Amino acid sequence: SGYDSMVIKNGIAVIPEGEDCPEVMAFKGTMLDASGDSADEKVTLHKQYSRIHFLTDEQTESIGNLIFRVTGNVNGFDLPTLAPVKGNFNAFALEGQEGTRSLTVPRQNDDDLTLEIYKDGVLYGTLSIGEEIRNSGYSWEDEDLRDIYLTISLFSSSGISVDVNGWDAVRVQYTI
Repeated sequence: SGYDSMVIKNGIAVIPEGEDCPEVMAFKGTMLDASGDSADEKVTLHKQYSRIHFLTDEQTESIGNLIFRVTGNVNGFDLPTLAPVKGNFNAFALEGQEGTRSLTVPRQNDDDLTLEIYKDGVLYGTLSIGEEIRNSGYSWEDEDLRDIYLTISLFSSSGISVDVNGWDAVRVQYTI
């Protein structure tokens, strides 16, 4: 389920350009021996996407109108295997409650996820969040992908800091 907004062709489901990943739940089965009178298979759907939550503080929010966009090089799934499919991915994080934004990304096969932060419509900074996520111990190989919480702190003159919440991770500051 969740494939409704994806383009499906030749066994590959692709996320349309500019959209985040639909909430795909899927089953990857094995060959079932159906040579007898009956055959049974227990079907359990597994989460094939991760919701990335971006949390910011009041100081960061007071800097200006902020827009977060994530880019990567995985834009879909191979339907028979559920393997990530290479292609351009980019989507804007939607604003939620004050100080939060989120979007969903498909299962990844590398650390290529990048966060672009725009301040008042101008690119303020770019962060390699894929590396931060990997360094936190997160695994894109899990059967059910977990959600990711990133705390983003912008300092008006000194740079950007990313903290991966929920794991023992080093706080990294990027100077712009």
